[in-house]
Amino acid sequence: MTAGDAVLGYLAAHLESLIEFDPRARLGENDAVHRMRVATRRLRSTLQAYRPVLDPARTEPLQAELRWLAAVLGEVRDLEVLRMRFADGPSFFVDDLARRERGAYRRMNLALKEPRYFELLDALDALIADPPLGERAQRKARKELPVLVSRVWERMARQYRTIETAEDPDLARHETRKAAKRARYAAELATPVLGAAAKRVAKDAKRIQEVLGEHQDGVLAMERLRAVKGRARTPQDAFALGLLYGREECRAETARDRLAVTWSRTLGPSF
Repeated sequence: MTAGDAVLGYLAAHLESLIEFDPRARLGENDAVHRMRVATRRLRSTLQAYRPVLDPARTEPLQAELRWLAAVLGEVRDLEVLRMRFADGPSFFVDDLARRERGAYRRMNLALKEPRYFELLDALDALIADPPLGERAQRKARKELPVLVSRVWERMARQYRTIETAEDPDLARHETRKAAKRARYAAELATPVLGAAAKRVAKDAKRIQEVLGEHQDGVLAMERLRAVKGRARTPQDAFALGLLYGREECRAETARDRLAVTWSRTLGPSF
């Protein structure tokens, strides 16, 4: 198998997943928007991580469009997460989240009717049917994929090392989370070829991603609580919002503490 074969197979599988969850997302089925968004991110991440395999002249415009689609889906998904997270919150707050979520769904469904979306699907189909193979595409996957996976992992490691000195550590953690996702997806693509070594890298990256995801969820939750604190209707509502804020602050702090321990237990690629 060539590196090009491995990359195109992975892209085709996740394009199929995106299309599978499209109608379910439009209908608001449970977890469908999340699954469609993950497929979108995997496609974009693959085009980034495996740039030497596919000609960037054709893939970079697709990355921009996939970023747009992920943002459309992300608005819905972020509100879904908040609604589920705050199911025990004051009724005015829960109702406000539900209203915002309905609005996000309307905007998503409008976006999925736009020519821009269908042009993206056509371009992805064309990419797989007539791939713009790059200089490394014809190399053996078993030799080429370790190099590319290791490169993506090292980018994540460099981003992680910026957290301690960053002016905005929360932003640095968020960027590290995104880098961890790219490392995870790159390793997942390589797993059918490289076996247990790539599977371990994917698991390590997933653990980092999940810890940072817990932190980011807490950060977003606190932002939303700060945004509505002035709208509490009663002292009881204000007190309940304060309790929720304290809970989220503890969750985020716990995730920060877990991050160093989780990182210390990762070995990185050893192909």
